[in-house]
Amino acid sequence: MQFISLSVSARVYNLPLADGTTWSIRGLGSTGAWVGYLARLMSLAEAGGPPTHRLTFVRAGEDCVARPDTAEFLPVQAGDAWETVYYLGSCTLYHRQAPEAVCQLPPWEATRPDWSRDERWIRAKHVAAVEPVYRAAEALGGLRCHGALAECAGVGAMLLGPSGAGKSTICRAAHGPWRVLCDDECLIVRTPDAAYRAHPFPTWSNCLAPSHNASWPVPSHVPVGGLFFLEQQPRPGCRALTPERTAALLGSLSLAAFGRRRWGVLRGPACRRALTEMAANVCHIAAAVPGFVLGVGTPEDAWVTLSEVPALQVPRLSAGRQRGHVGA
Repeated sequence: MQFISLSVSARVYNLPLADGTTWSIRGLGSTGAWVGYLARLMSLAEAGGPPTHRLTFVRAGEDCVARPDTAEFLPVQAGDAWETVYYLGSCTLYHRQAPEAVCQLPPWEATRPDWSRDERWIRAKHVAAVEPVYRAAEALGGLRCHGALAECAGVGAMLLGPSGAGKSTICRAAHGPWRVLCDDECLIVRTPDAAYRAHPFPTWSNCLAPSHNASWPVPSHVPVGGLFFLEQQPRPGCRALTPERTAALLGSLSLAAFGRRRWGVLRGPACRRALTEMAANVCHIAAAVPGFVLGVGTPEDAWVTLSEVPALQVPRLSAGRQRGHVGA
């Protein structure tokens, strides 16, 4: 494995994932402060070991790179060695032979205060930051998910549903032995021994306020004990799903997430390959991880019901606590 030679030293942070990959993330030139902020947001430590993949941030127009043919990482200079992907003002280049990605931020961002406060651009920059990580994980059998991740007794439960399904509301009501790791986005990865574990990722909408100080434990991961699709019901309960039905529901949510992030970004054969890869990963995950419909009466009921699901092996709550019904 050989990375591209860079001429400027920078503070480097590592993101290790349970699929065996370790991302080295750095920001050159004026992007160094942004990468430091990203490291705090994702609870990343400074690099301590050799990486398997590398993500570098640069700003267009800054001379940060040693090789003349990629001096500014502009698409017209990238050549056949790089695949170029645009996303709302940023440009990410993926090297075709090396496990390397370069995210180029526009030069006008630092000089236009209106853009530095624009919600659409702030969100796009965060998305561009993690897209190479997601893309590599999906190539190894992983899947990005629009869902919350909670842990109890070392086992993870994923609460899945579209925007407005109640994920964040339920997470705010967590109690007892449950610990919420994230409430909006997580990444399922396939480990080298073919198990599935999940990493929490930030709630990007919470990062829009300039004064926010939240962080998420992205390097941490838990085994996925169950996929729970939220459904509003007058009475709380949990219904087991067949692998086929689990795949259908998970695939529908994944396709919606794909549309938000990648329609118009990937085209032609690249888009078809990504969709085929996503569909295969959905089917494999659904065959390995039990799926359920979680009927939500009140947010508090959801946690009581989850605690009664045998697949999660949650320590029993106190006898006097109201419990939801778990059905087959």
